Amino acid sequence: MDALFASYIIKSDKKFKETMNTNRHINLLWTGGWDSTFQLLQLLIIERCEVTPYYIIDYDRKSTKAELNAMELIQKQIVEQHSFTKEFLQPLQFFNIDDIPQNEAITKAYEAIQNENFIGHQYEWLARFCEFKGISELQLCIFKDGRVDAAIADFKTFNQDEPDIFYIDKEHKGKREYTLFKYFTFPILNLSKHKIKIITQTQNLSDIMALTWFCHRPTKNMKPCGKCHPCLYTAKEGLGSRIPLKSRIRGIIKKEKIKIKAKLKKR
Repeated sequence: MDALFASYIIKSDKKFKETMNTNRHINLLWTGGWDSTFQLLQLLIIERCEVTPYYIIDYDRKSTKAELNAMELIQKQIVEQHSFTKEFLQPLQFFNIDDIPQNEAITKAYEAIQNENFIGHQYEWLARFCEFKGISELQLCIFKDGRVDAAIADFKTFNQDEPDIFYIDKEHKGKREYTLFKYFTFPILNLSKHKIKIITQTQNLSDIMALTWFCHRPTKNMKPCGKCHPCLYTAKEGLGSRIPLKSRIRGIIKKEKIKIKAKLKKR
């Protein structure tokens, strides 16, 4: 058992929870997904912090309805099973993506990074959102060895008091990475989906985690498609059982097609 994993188990101990600082307030980007829901549960149930969750509404996103449904179910289960969380869970803050003002400096920083390290467009409009709303230290739940981690690898740091939470060091002020990512902190950067599964099993939170959503392109009957990147990554991380068999087969076929195309390009 590594030190990071052990720290989560220790935090779950009743005696430890009784000593937790309940005066902390955390801003969290919550999508109803596996990663951000895990962090929400840690903050509310284990650490007992006051949490304001944020969700950016994108009506063009095919998974929006599924994510909203998941969040509603998860909130209900959290409060039903852990009534004390009513004190800590603040109302979910919704904001329409189309209402986020443009910001030339942020967009230029994103485009410059994008030229060297492909990262999702959401980090650009999330930074613009934070600048517009005056939000700092918004927790984003991403994993190590991903595209964003690669982009911030030389710029991230942490405090000794909270070694699990990374952020962009102010010494990099003026650099494009600081301009784009200065609004965020990264609390689960050293975890994997599989480790999260084990941790939440130990904490008896698996039933709530089972309500999370991850697919970007749900089927007509609102099931995971098996082919989008989150579905493929979920299967890769050992959580393929969350995807229906037919969808998993679609995912396997897609991966094989990708391999074939890659081989043909090398010829």
